[in-house]
Amino acid sequence: MSLPEISFYSQSQIDELKKFSSVWQRYSDLLARPLSNLNNNLSAELRLKRHQAWLRSAAAEYFQTASTKEICDFWSKTANDLITTTYNEVKKNFPDLQLAIFAFGKLGAHELNLSSDIDIMLVAFDESSQQAAFLRQFQSLLAESTELGFVFRCDFDLRPGGRMGPLIPTLEQLKDYYGNYGEAWERLAFIRLRDICGSSAVIKEVAAFTQKFIYRKHLDYTLLSDLKDLRQRIHSQNWHRASENQLDLKLGLGGIRDLELFTHALLVVHGGKEPQLRVKGTDHALELIGKQKILAPAEAQFLIEHYWRLRHIENLVQAENDQQTHILTENFPLKLSREDLGKDLQRCDQLVSTLLGQIDRNQKSLPDTLEEQLTWLQGLGFDSQKLSEVWPDLISTSALSRQKERDELYRKRFLYLFLLQLSQYKNKDQALIHLRDFLKATRAKATFYSLLLNHEKLIEQLVRIFVTSPYLSQVLCQRPELIDSFVLRAHDELEISDTGEILTHLLEKKYLSELIAGSDFLVNQNLTQLMERASKTADEVASSLLKALAQEYADHNVDVLCLGKWGGQELGLKSDLDFICVTTNDPTELDLKIARRFLNRLTENHQRGGSLYSVDLRLRPQGQSGLIVTSLTQLTEYLSTKAHAWERQAYLRTRFLLHPHFSGKVRAACFARDPTKEDLVELARIRTELLKTNASTLPTTLDLKYAEGGLIDLELAVQTQLLVQQSLTAKAVAKKNPGSSFQEHVTSLEGCASHEKEQFIDSWRLMRQAEQLYQALNTESSSTLQTQTQAFVLTAEILKLTPQQLESRLRTTLNDNVVLLKRLDPRRSLS
Repeated sequence: MSLPEISFYSQSQIDELKKFSSVWQRYSDLLARPLSNLNNNLSAELRLKRHQAWLRSAAAEYFQTASTKEICDFWSKTANDLITTTYNEVKKNFPDLQLAIFAFGKLGAHELNLSSDIDIMLVAFDESSQQAAFLRQFQSLLAESTELGFVFRCDFDLRPGGRMGPLIPTLEQLKDYYGNYGEAWERLAFIRLRDICGSSAVIKEVAAFTQKFIYRKHLDYTLLSDLKDLRQRIHSQNWHRASENQLDLKLGLGGIRDLELFTHALLVVHGGKEPQLRVKGTDHALELIGKQKILAPAEAQFLIEHYWRLRHIENLVQAENDQQTHILTENFPLKLSREDLGKDLQRCDQLVSTLLGQIDRNQKSLPDTLEEQLTWLQGLGFDSQKLSEVWPDLISTSALSRQKERDELYRKRFLYLFLLQLSQYKNKDQALIHLRDFLKATRAKATFYSLLLNHEKLIEQLVRIFVTSPYLSQVLCQRPELIDSFVLRAHDELEISDTGEILTHLLEKKYLSELIAGSDFLVNQNLTQLMERASKTADEVASSLLKALAQEYADHNVDVLCLGKWGGQELGLKSDLDFICVTTNDPTELDLKIARRFLNRLTENHQRGGSLYSVDLRLRPQGQSGLIVTSLTQLTEYLSTKAHAWERQAYLRTRFLLHPHFSGKVRAACFARDPTKEDLVELARIRTELLKTNASTLPTTLDLKYAEGGLIDLELAVQTQLLVQQSLTAKAVAKKNPGSSFQEHVTSLEGCASHEKEQFIDSWRLMRQAEQLYQALNTESSSTLQTQTQAFVLTAEILKLTPQQLESRLRTTLNDNVVLLKRLDPRRSLS
């Protein structure tokens, strides 16, 4: 049936259409222009024919002078003619090309709506260097926007490989891709594949292949599961399009897409054994499904009527402005029975759900299109400029997977949850960069998304890392494989013999520990837990290396004497290791070799992630010139007879890694001699020089390590006091071992009131806590806090303080420590 010409309608009806449709007058004016005044007559002819047919279709829909089915058929045939004309004209320039054009979707079923893209695919018999030029000319004539507008927006994404595939695939490429990788949704899409024009040889080959691809003799038990996932994905990504005040005719529950998906699923399931069901039109398919009693005839009839009612409203909504929209808004100028429509949508949803499962309305995902995503993100408070810089790159980093639809569903669901959490933070825009880098690093690991979706609470932790900690974000971006262990909070102990594999394993263990400990510390600020975890990890890494070296070089006699923060089990983020190697007997050449290998294994740069630890061996006997390994007897003799006071002071913070029961012997040796006045003078000189050389005095910095009253000043003062007091009683050491941690040292102080001990411990813990938070928030390692930086602001926020309050509290703590040390530090009176 041909639709009425425009002349069929009265002037009052035309005026009514002009009032309803903003484009009616524009298209009418264009059609009234003489064709001879226009350049590029072919382009103009195509556009004017399109507008003429569109006006006839819009008028017929508005006044219902034809059924919606007839209007869609007319509009589809118009598209078919315009595409064929374009193909034939362009083909004249490329006579040797063997091509064919195929339509998908509503155009393929002759059900095209008034402002739809056209889904088409070009297939070549074989490859040719002329194909790209052909496509450029073809697409320009159809889709390029001129003073007369465009003919159709063309969508070529339904081709082998999608957007990443060749724009004009060959027959072999088509067969190879869909034969090996074709998914359930693609089988459904091919139901409505229809040839438009072109090489009969190509058309014949494609038709034969696609029938085998779509329809199978035996029931595919994974098909319905895949289609249930597909339906959930559609609704998860388009939840934002509908609200109480508007209806999504296409992608809403019980809408056009639901109905088509349901119908095509039935065709694929039953079409393998029932060839008569291999049809393209939606209502034709439903009619046959009802006759076959696959669906109750009354239900099939309801779906046919519901489908065309939705298509009628869709055409009216699109006719208003000739825009591709499917949303029926509350202020749509035509009155429609929304209550009845709502009931029909609900009934359709119930029918579809019997086959494809109920939709989880709470399982929301990212909006489907880039434009919708950006609008949603701006609504969440993200900066539009930052979004334009980062988001297109971020969202295009899809997972590499053979099950694209499933894993894309998981990826967008994860991003939705992540971004929803991220939107609650002030500095969310910077975190987008970390998220982009992380997704690029994990691109080859599609299972990552399903893993995190099964542990949704951890998404919040991941968000916090990206928002607050550039350092931990960098760890994840450099080593994304840690995410598995991070989720499971574990790292398997492996029996590995290869040295390279051992180092890789230990490096992952170290980074995983920092990742878990650091992320937990950002939440609970539990300094003790952080130090215990960091120290335990260093213990495990060093012990594993020594064990591996024992297997490689037979049993050895080497132990590690941990010094400094490692000795006191007070390591933190980015800490280096102070130690020396010690043997129970005189060291042999093998022991020396083991010690060198141990040191090299710790410090050598691994192919990914750098070294295990930085190390400091300056405290070995005889200083830099001393051997890297010594015996326990030599060490204790040196400390008790020759060591400087500053060396004995440092060795108070020691413990053995493999033989902890020897630790007391080393500390006892430190107390074997009373510190002389000259010793205290030397310690006072070292203190003054140390603070003078290293402390930062800039007004915008807080040096928590080297400032007067800072961490070093406190630690050395307490150690000096221990040397003085322990030497006062000859056998005190055997009865009262001060331990190796700062807190144990403070507790062992004599002549110090309990409130003063509390001040020592509380101020040390506050400074260390602020220092470690600042470390987590920076990629660079530093105990000097820059008060004007974002990291300092975040440190204050985590401690529930303003930046001004945190700075004031830390400066007050330093000043109070200075006052306390003037009375309790034995070095002060000699400075």
